[in-house]
Amino acid sequence: MTAQATPLEFDGVGRVFTSAEGRIVALEDVSFVVRSGEFVSVVGPSGCGKSTLLRLAAGLIAPSTGRVFVEGNAAAARSKQTSLGMVFQAPVLMPWRSVIRNVVLPMELRGWDRARAQTRARELLEIAGLTGFENHRVWQLSGGMQQRVAICRALALDPEIILMDEPFGALDALTREDMNLYLARLTEASRKSVLFVTHSISEAVFLSDRVVVMSARPGRLIDTVEVTLPRPRLKETQFAPELGALSERVYRGVTGKSDSEIANSIRELA
Repeated sequence: MTAQATPLEFDGVGRVFTSAEGRIVALEDVSFVVRSGEFVSVVGPSGCGKSTLLRLAAGLIAPSTGRVFVEGNAAAARSKQTSLGMVFQAPVLMPWRSVIRNVVLPMELRGWDRARAQTRARELLEIAGLTGFENHRVWQLSGGMQQRVAICRALALDPEIILMDEPFGALDALTREDMNLYLARLTEASRKSVLFVTHSISEAVFLSDRVVVMSARPGRLIDTVEVTLPRPRLKETQFAPELGALSERVYRGVTGKSDSEIANSIRELA
């Protein structure tokens, strides 16, 4: 563990699952940190343990080897703390509740005063551009709007760290671009520490300060790409040459392809 506690730290982490089919090594000797106010994305082939890293950070499972720390404490010991917010692949909202009642749910469970919880929820919904939709049912919203509600809910208790598991994977391309811009603005303003899992390399580079590249299972850290794109990240940033160059480096790490193989793949798609 580092001398000064960081928001999130993986120290030599391994995770083994056992099933009727046998023993599966999901992660092996993974070490990296998420610093205060930093946005870190994890990319890698399917099945490399990306979502497992989030479950370890949330204290939902324990590492088989190594240690996971949240603000200097073992992750599993933080289950009753408010340091973490989680956004899932699907919004996982309660359809029988209104938008605002979905957002206030974590605060209700913490015993917040109703007026205080309502004020906090309305502030978050305003930031998300959802003012006027407070009393709508979630099934009346688009997919992107539902995911904004889910992000508001994750921020309700003002967590220091946000864990995001492919939150935009089910959205169409244009909505996904809009959500990337929204998330960039939100995290730049709040300076939360974010661990973000995605299969989209360009999305990871656009949003992140660093991109952690994982190998195929068992998942190992094979590269860490520092993203030097200036902030704030704007729509124009999505078309910047620097983004393309950084995305190519991440792509090379994920696929293991050489420059000539990448060039051949591009010619085949042309």
